[in-house]
Amino acid sequence: ALMIAGNTEMLLIFVIALVTGMRIQTILTLRFSCIKINAGTGFELFPLRAGKGTLVDTKGGKPIVVLMPAWLHNKLETYVNSERYRERSDKAPHKTKEDRYIFLTRTGRPYYTAKSDQGSLATAEKGSAIRYFLTNTLKPIMLELGHDINFSFHDLRATFGMNLLEEREAMLNDGKISPMELIDYIRRRMNHSSSKVTEQYLNFRKNREMLYEADEVFQAHLIQLMEGNDGADASS
Repeated sequence: ALMIAGNTEMLLIFVIALVTGMRIQTILTLRFSCIKINAGTGFELFPLRAGKGTLVDTKGGKPIVVLMPAWLHNKLETYVNSERYRERSDKAPHKTKEDRYIFLTRTGRPYYTAKSDQGSLATAEKGSAIRYFLTNTLKPIMLELGHDINFSFHDLRATFGMNLLEEREAMLNDGKISPMELIDYIRRRMNHSSSKVTEQYLNFRKNREMLYEADEVFQAHLIQLMEGNDGADASS
């Protein structure tokens, strides 16, 4: 449905959520400086700092480190070097390229105004365009494809957590890791403050069949879908 919609920014925003588990305010306040240049196209994970001490927002300003795979850094690098992005960033109010938001509207405004920019920008956006796209574009396409699924953007974070669980399930079943080690792994990847939140994923796993394959297989599927769609030709 995302590919059919043909909106480059939304495609990247939704894929980041699925692959990193970032919250909406973190994704939408990512800056050019967050991208690791020449990261490659593999599954190697690179750390990305957000929260206190950075220009990237997090829930409650909590300082976190998010791991993003190389191939996704590569997609973002391709995007910010596209004519589509340059047309938007040229209208952006930030003085330096490094401080510019990755995700900007056609008028050069951020989809989400970071706390550090509140008061200095003539906008107080909180991601309304993403929610509008989800409700008015993505879900109708999904419905046409035969998928009547009610979900919010935040649910993509839960999908990421379930994929992490699926990825490590074999190690758990083979006794290579303990349930507590699995919980701690998912907790750290999702930056949960408490393991009790993470335990909900294990409880969910016990109650119903998993919906997704191993994380790398899922990412490979996303890569295949995104090949040839690097931001140059999609509609706004």
